[in-house]
Amino acid sequence: MLPAAALAVPFLPDSDAEVLERLPWTANDAAETLARVRRAQLARDPRNLALALDAARADIAHARAAGDPRYLGYAQAALAPWDAPQPPAAVQVLRATIRQNLHDFDGALDDLQDALARDPSNAQAWLTQAMIQQTRGDYAEARRSCTRVLATARRSASLRLAAVTCISSVASFAGDARGSYATLREALRASDGAPEDHLWPLTVSADIAARLGDVAHARADYEAALALAPRDGVVRIAYADLLLDQHEPAAVLALLDGDTANDGALLRLALAEDALGTPARAAHVAELRERFAAAKLRGDGRHLREEARFTLALLHDPAAALTLAERDWAVQREPEDARVLLEAALAAGDGATVARVRGWLAARHVEDVRLPTARGDA
Repeated sequence: MLPAAALAVPFLPDSDAEVLERLPWTANDAAETLARVRRAQLARDPRNLALALDAARADIAHARAAGDPRYLGYAQAALAPWDAPQPPAAVQVLRATIRQNLHDFDGALDDLQDALARDPSNAQAWLTQAMIQQTRGDYAEARRSCTRVLATARRSASLRLAAVTCISSVASFAGDARGSYATLREALRASDGAPEDHLWPLTVSADIAARLGDVAHARADYEAALALAPRDGVVRIAYADLLLDQHEPAAVLALLDGDTANDGALLRLALAEDALGTPARAAHVAELRERFAAAKLRGDGRHLREEARFTLALLHDPAAALTLAERDWAVQREPEDARVLLEAALAAGDGATVARVRGWLAARHVEDVRLPTARGDA
C-alpha cells in the first residue's frame, strides 16, 4: 500500500481558467451512480478522449478514496483505446498514475519520463514522478521534480499549493521535517484556492506532525482533512495509525465504523480489536488471511507492508514478517516501510538488518519518532 502522502496527490488544473471536475472523494451511492453513468456514456462513445479522461480521473480518485482496486481496472478500460507506446500526454500521465497505484513504479516512471520529454511543463507528470521518487527514498531526485512543479506555480492557485506541498513533503523526509511543517502550514493559511485543494496538503501536514511527535497538530490536521472528505479511506487509515500509536483502539473502531471492504481499514480494525480483546478479532484475522492469500495467487504485491504488519502483530510470526518486510523494502522505502522492517528484524533477532536499515535512515537524515531507532528499542 502506498503512503498517504503519495495516494492523496490531487489532479491539477493547468491554470485558474481551467476547471477540472471536483471529483467525489466520498465513497457513497451517489459516487457509484455517477461512475456508472460515465461508463455507460463511454461504452457508447469509447474514443471520446475528453470523456475517457474524466472517467479515468474519477475512477482513480474513487479507487484511492475507497481502497477499491476495481476502479483502477475501470480507469484502465477507459483509456484502452489509446494503449500505445506514446498515447496523448494526458492519457500517458493517467496511465502512469494507475501504474503507480499498482506499484509498477518502473512502468510509471517510463511513462512519465516520456510524457515530460514531449512536454517539460506538465506539472501533473512532475508531481506524480516526485511522489514515486519519494516513495522509493530517492529524495534528491524527488526534490528536483518538485522544483519543476514550482516552476509552473504561477499558472494557478492549485499549482502553487501543490508545489509547496510537494517540496515540503520531500524535505520533511530529508532532515528538515520541522521547517517543512512550518512552510506548509503557512502555505495553507495563505492559500486562496478551493477548499478541496487543501485535502492533500492537510494529509501531508498531519503526516509530518506525526513523525515529529506533535500528536495534537497531527490530530487537528487529520480532523480538518476529514471535514473536507469524511469517508476518504486514505485519510482515515493514516489517522487510525496515529490513534493506534496513541493506544486509542476504541477511537479507531469509531473512526473506521466497520469499514471491512478496504483492506487497509480492515487491518486497522483487527489491530484495534486485538488491543481491546473483542470477539470480532478472530473473524477479521481470518478474513485478512484469505485476502492476503488471494493477493499472492494473483501476484499482487501492493500490500506487502500491510501483510508484514499483520503477520508480525496479529500472527506473531517474526521470521515470516521479516521476509515480507524485506520484499516490501525492495520496492518502497517510506518511514512506514522502515518501521515494519525494523520491528520485524528486532523481533526476529536479526541485528544485521537492523543495522542496515538504521544506516540507510541515518544517511538520509530521516526524522520519525515512531521508528524503533527513535524510540530507543534495542
